[in-house]
Amino acid sequence: MRGFGEGALRSLALRDVSIDLLAGQTTVLMGPSGSGKSTLLAILAGLLRPDSGEVEALGQSVVHMTDTDREVFRRRHCGFVFQGYNLFPALTAQQQVEIVLRWGEGVGAREAAQRAKDTLGLLGLGKKMHLRPWQLSGGEKQRVAVARALVKKPTLVFADEPTAALDWEHGEQVVELLRESATKENATVLIVSHDPRVTPLADRVLFLADGKISGDHSIVDGMMENLPSGAKEAHG
Repeated sequence: MRGFGEGALRSLALRDVSIDLLAGQTTVLMGPSGSGKSTLLAILAGLLRPDSGEVEALGQSVVHMTDTDREVFRRRHCGFVFQGYNLFPALTAQQQVEIVLRWGEGVGAREAAQRAKDTLGLLGLGKKMHLRPWQLSGGEKQRVAVARALVKKPTLVFADEPTAALDWEHGEQVVELLRESATKENATVLIVSHDPRVTPLADRVLFLADGKISGDHSIVDGMMENLPSGAKEAHG
C-alpha cells in the first residue's frame, strides 16, 4: 500500500497490489493516468518505500534494506529508463552510457567505450554518440536513456514510458531490445506504457486501475489470455 498527503488530503495511489514478476519475462503494466503505474514501478525498483507490504527481489527484502544497501543493490542489479531521460547536460551520448560501466561496474576505459558504442549503435545512434543532450531530439535522448539502462546487462529492468517520445519504428526497436535483455540475459523486465502497440511484444500484460490490479494476461501468438489467479500471487 502507498498513499500521498496527510489527513483529509491523503489519497491512496496503491492498495492491495500483489504480483510476481519472473526472470526471462517481459511484463507491460498499463492503465489510465493516475492509476498508480509509476508509483508501483518506483516501489518495485526500490526508489520509493511502500507504506506497508513487502518487496522481494533476488532473494532479498528491498523494503528492509538501509538506504545505502538499497543504492548498492540498484547500481549492481537494476537498469532504469525514466520518462524525463535524466541525462547529464555536459556529457556526450557515449559518455552518458560509459559512466554507468565506469562508475557502477568498475569497467576499464577501453571496454566501457566499446560497449557504449555497440549499445548506442544498436539503437541507431552510431553517428550521434558525440553529441550532448541539447543537440539531440527527444526521441534520441530517450534512446540514449535506454542504452544507459541496458549496457551493463542488468538483472532487473524498469522502463517508464520508454516509447513515449519515439515514432513506432524506433519504439518497436526499443521494446525489442528490452525483450532481448529478458530472453538472452534472463532479466526481469517491467515496462510501464500507455502505448497499446507495445502489448503484443510482451509476455504478460497487467492492467492497473484505481491503485489495484484489474487484469492479468499472458500473450500467446499476439493474443491475450487470462492467467490463473495463482499467477498473481507475490510479495509486493
